[in-house]
Amino acid sequence: MALYVHLNWNTIRVVPGQRVRRGEYLADSGNTGFSTGPHLHFVVQRNQGGSLSAVPLQFADASGAPITLVTGETYTAY
Repeated sequence: MALYVHLNWNTIRVVPGQRVRRGEYLADSGNTGFSTGPHLHFVVQRNQGGSLSAVPLQFADASGAPITLVTGETYTAY
């Protein structure tokens, strides 16, 4: 399962369980909970015997080339 957290509630265009495709608009990042500014908290997890474990991901740039995300940097979704 993928989690997209801290979204701007007024911009969300998807529902839980909906399949989405690369490049599809989901929502704007927001500033919910105890965050200090708008951002996206994204994680992919799987259920393994009742506990959640993170699934490794590979991100890509607009041309499809793999990129490595760096803490503190800003990225734009395509």
